[in-house]
Amino acid sequence: MASLAELMTYVQGTLFPRLEATLDTPLTAQQRELIGVLSVLRVEEVVDAPWRWHRVGVVPHDRRKLARAFLVKAWLGLEQTKDLRDRLQVDRPLRTLCGWQPGERLPSLSTFSRAFATLAQTGVLDRLHALRAQEYLADGVTQHICRDSSAIVARERQAPKAPSPPRVKRKRGRPRNGEGPPPAPKEERRLVRQLTQTADEALAELPTHCGMGAKRHGCGLVTAWRGYKLHLDVTDDGIPVTAVTTSAEVHDSQVAIPLMRLTSARVRYCYDLMDCGYQGPEILQVAAALGHVAIVAPKAKSPVPLEPDRARHYRARTAVERCYSQFKDTGGTRQVWVRGHAKVHATLMCAVLVVFAKLLQTVLC
Repeated sequence: MASLAELMTYVQGTLFPRLEATLDTPLTAQQRELIGVLSVLRVEEVVDAPWRWHRVGVVPHDRRKLARAFLVKAWLGLEQTKDLRDRLQVDRPLRTLCGWQPGERLPSLSTFSRAFATLAQTGVLDRLHALRAQEYLADGVTQHICRDSSAIVARERQAPKAPSPPRVKRKRGRPRNGEGPPPAPKEERRLVRQLTQTADEALAELPTHCGMGAKRHGCGLVTAWRGYKLHLDVTDDGIPVTAVTTSAEVHDSQVAIPLMRLTSARVRYCYDLMDCGYQGPEILQVAAALGHVAIVAPKAKSPVPLEPDRARHYRARTAVERCYSQFKDTGGTRQVWVRGHAKVHATLMCAVLVVFAKLLQTVLC
């Protein structure tokens, strides 16, 4: 917390006057907010400079500037990369904040796309999120971690289902004793396997293709979508600590255990707050092993309500709903235009990082 306060003091007292002298115009309130977001995240520290690995030929464009530009895209709420490049062409202060000097040529649209594909494949944004969460939140103790998922509609076809194994022909009639095929061994449930798996091993088993998902609301209405699911762990203040993207057909309970393990490595907290979609004795077992108290809402038809003290704690779970509201309203994720799990997850992570930096400044400064 002290490091963030010192950083914002430097940004407001030293960096703002220097930038205003460079731009010859006073900074607007929106530009000051963007500078604070980029200063908190510091994406250039995890993206390699081009001269570190370039040997021969034309020097490629600086990937650090492009990474900052994609964070600016999420901050502006733009949905397409073309809109981002058009905005940078006409907005000189914004171009300077991304790192391009006056008179320097912007990369082409294809270069933007290739740089984004590299960011998506290397997982730079996930590493950045983990580093900043540990840097700013590891010193304190968070009372609650609120966990939930949200639908992400994609513009791509649903992945084809795996072909079913061919049926073995047998003669008609009931087989005699000992003549029929042996019963197939019962597959171990995924939650049981996750008890002995690491977070990375458990996430590697989860489907990540474009699939069909459905959700039943409290009023009984069922909505369906084609695409993905974003799973978030947020603090009491709505700061997203961990983010995972899976196929839309993945049940929420399948992601609870790896999320617990990842979040426990980044922050210290006491309670896991989850809705009725996270029922399962294995989830409670892992939470207890990590030293947490898991509070899971009972199903609608359950005759046993939550105990009064747990119901009081569970009211704090609205933080994750507020986080998702800001994520979708200001992050440009209402419509995802890219295709493939890696690019969709990178697009969502840009918005998650921007929301993380905004709320962090609001809460800790």
